[in-house]
Amino acid sequence: MLRLLALVAVLAMPAVATERDWRQTLETDSRAWHAEQAANHPGPHNQLDPGFPARLDAALAGALQRAGSVRTPGGYMFAMREMVARFNDGHMYIGFNDTLDVQGQWPGFIAAYRDGALVVRHAEAGTGMAIGDRILGCDGRNPEALLAELVAPWRGGWDLVAERERHGWRVFHDYGNPWVKRPARCRVGNASAERDITLEWRPEPDKFTDLVARTATGRRAPIALRDFAGGSWISAGSFSAAEGTAAEIALPVLVDAVRARQQSLREAPLLVLDVRGNTGGSSDWGAQLARLLWSPAAIARIAADRDKAIHVDWRATPANLAAIDAFCGPALAGNSGASPEALDWCRASTSGLAGAIARGDPLWREPDGPSAAATVAPQTFAPRTKPTYVLTDSACGSACLDTVDLWTALGAVPVGRTTSADSDYMEVRDIDLPSGLGSFSVPIKVYRGRPRGSNVPVEPAHRFDGDMGDDAALERWIMSLRQPA
Repeated sequence: MLRLLALVAVLAMPAVATERDWRQTLETDSRAWHAEQAANHPGPHNQLDPGFPARLDAALAGALQRAGSVRTPGGYMFAMREMVARFNDGHMYIGFNDTLDVQGQWPGFIAAYRDGALVVRHAEAGTGMAIGDRILGCDGRNPEALLAELVAPWRGGWDLVAERERHGWRVFHDYGNPWVKRPARCRVGNASAERDITLEWRPEPDKFTDLVARTATGRRAPIALRDFAGGSWISAGSFSAAEGTAAEIALPVLVDAVRARQQSLREAPLLVLDVRGNTGGSSDWGAQLARLLWSPAAIARIAADRDKAIHVDWRATPANLAAIDAFCGPALAGNSGASPEALDWCRASTSGLAGAIARGDPLWREPDGPSAAATVAPQTFAPRTKPTYVLTDSACGSACLDTVDLWTALGAVPVGRTTSADSDYMEVRDIDLPSGLGSFSVPIKVYRGRPRGSNVPVEPAHRFDGDMGDDAALERWIMSLRQPA
């Protein structure tokens, strides 16, 4: 009995955590990333992008070179980020989960990049900073140099204003990057004076992520329909109706609400389509709203014009087909609120990809959509012709950009801030890293001939320079605008 109790006691003892071999982890995960891109990304077979295979190999070589000096989780994380950032492609991303034990540090304040400057948006007591202070430089480096050294190599797309606005706060955040020197002493100015401040770095608080979202990266609009003093306001802060998310419920409800008020919304004196914080998902939601607010016939005409210029090639592999099957399964089962057009696309895409794989074709070209002459439901009232504004911010990318392209083609005017941008490589699927520390994306289709070029953002016709999270200020500002002739 004593021996049995002793054995139980040993088994009950907590296991001693073993430190990872971060060099080996980096080598394994980076090779897995490279293999997935080579096997399933359209780039290796894109004749219009002949340099893609060399860039892919160079990215892996850079990570493997870093591996020789990686000894910490921070080193591993930034080497992986650098590898992905080399592509300057918002659809090639990597993310890490809580099992990657990195402790963030900050100097007690958050500064956002706005109009070429780093501006303090939040400051704890005792930091010597105040909201509105402008950071003129640190340790002999001006703001642009700080961004270029501390953030750009690890994020990608740094020529885009939107990326600098979304990630500028990272200048004053430290996740243990061994290849940079974090700021120590900064020159700070306001309307009355300038001063030097020595930064005191400390562990980030539990509230840090919320602080960044509230003060630096901008708020996400809800998914809702409401009226305001100028007219009607449709907000769609996400097009990602993944299973178990709030958007899965909210997006179909929004479409139903717009359908119920279709005539009054088409006649509203002013309509705002608010996509603040929308990083993408399925552009079918934007198309459904467009059919209700304008008309199916208008959408068909735009689709016909688009199909004359745009073609889409998919990388034809079993893994990509499985991803499309997983996406289309709930839609075809009637559980997702997808439109009839989306269901037709699912049927054509799964069949087409399967056929290309059977033939051994590396790419499958998506067929053109229905022509403008296709039969559409008769309209009982006219499509929308009154002023319509699309309110964008720096988060808008992927399906959000596709939707903005559609709405503006129908006559809506983009206002607010410059959007993010996307390359010609689209439609991602996520892959878990072998280490279990996170996941990364693989784009699986490529656009040909899209009118908005690769990595080109949408610029607002009217720019808002205030706080994009201030709904009341935005309402007043939009009501002051006049529709361009």
